[in-house]
Amino acid sequence: MNTDRLKYFVDSAELKSFSAAASKHYISQTAISKQIHTLEQELNSQLFKIENNKIQLTNAGRFFYSKAKLILNDLSVAVAQTEQLSQTESQTLRIGFTTSFESITAAKILMPFQQVHPDISLFPVQQTYQQGREGLSNQTLDIVFAIDYGIAHLLDDSAIQMAVVKKGEMILGINSTHHLAQKTFLDGQELTDETIGFYNFDGTTPAPFGMVTNAQRDGYVIEHTRRYDRLEELLLNVSLNNCITFVPEGFDYANYPNIVYRHIKNTSHLYQIGVFVNKQNNNPAVKQFVRAFESVYHQNWQSE
Repeated sequence: MNTDRLKYFVDSAELKSFSAAASKHYISQTAISKQIHTLEQELNSQLFKIENNKIQLTNAGRFFYSKAKLILNDLSVAVAQTEQLSQTESQTLRIGFTTSFESITAAKILMPFQQVHPDISLFPVQQTYQQGREGLSNQTLDIVFAIDYGIAHLLDDSAIQMAVVKKGEMILGINSTHHLAQKTFLDGQELTDETIGFYNFDGTTPAPFGMVTNAQRDGYVIEHTRRYDRLEELLLNVSLNNCITFVPEGFDYANYPNIVYRHIKNTSHLYQIGVFVNKQNNNPAVKQFVRAFESVYHQNWQSE
């Protein structure tokens, strides 16, 4: 999808005028209108409607506007970080992570390393699981922090090695008024008719596959799932009783006080967060990180 087209759409929505958006980009109003029409054809959706001689977003348009803003913001951040990385002359570590859970864990490991090695510049970036896998293999990423829900999704390259830095059970987040919230421990079979939400901003996370597979191991089936792009969006929907969800234990979810958390009896729903490196990566900063990590955590590295 053309990024300029997204910019034209976002500016038209914010300025509520095709002509104003055209003036901002120094192109004709006809050109803007054609770009919006092409975008609507790509999405098979009407994005704007005319009310009182002014353009207004449709319901589909409002939804797509929120997503387009995120895409353009992510692109802007990526460009800025790339420029920053290209201008530095110090040693660098390019660090990938996918979810909030990995970023919290990564911070606890990287901050002490940064204090000991101030000469090494750290550049973390949120990426998809697929990008993390490819980045490690082609060495455009030096380190990846990734969560595993019961399937080794990154250890499919013999050069990649992993050390576990955090692990535990997946627990259920439930609205406090939900009937399952009245129990202390739950049986997996009680989840069969429930809608299970999961956090998946990129479409490649193994969360739904791991969740379904682990349920099958425990002898029941998860039939209804719903995907959300952001963790905050997922937890808000749990708090509104639109779904329940699995979350890793050991993290702070205090911002959502009307959600309670319950364990499942004899569960296979486990998680582990690992730090992944490519042992063929000759970046000296990677070697220093591995030595520092091993001296503190005394973890064995696993590979395929």
